[in-house]
Amino acid sequence: MVEVKVNKEQSIIEMEYPIIMFCNSLIVLFNKHECGTVLRANYLPAGYYSDDWDMSIFEDFKGEITLKNN
Repeated sequence: MVEVKVNKEQSIIEMEYPIIMFCNSLIVLFNKHECGTVLRANYLPAGYYSDDWDMSIFEDFKGEITLKNN
């Protein structure tokens, strides 16, 4: 388990990874700070990986995600 402290607007945000977060229609599985894989998006393919996500635009995803092979 990785613990990250992010200073945002004079407050400390602690996140434990992995974590699922979202921004509008974009849902990303983060494995560490700014690094994650797209699970669902209207404009990016599932599986797209980036190590440069802007964490300030994301919120915690509180729902359930089901992965299924066709």
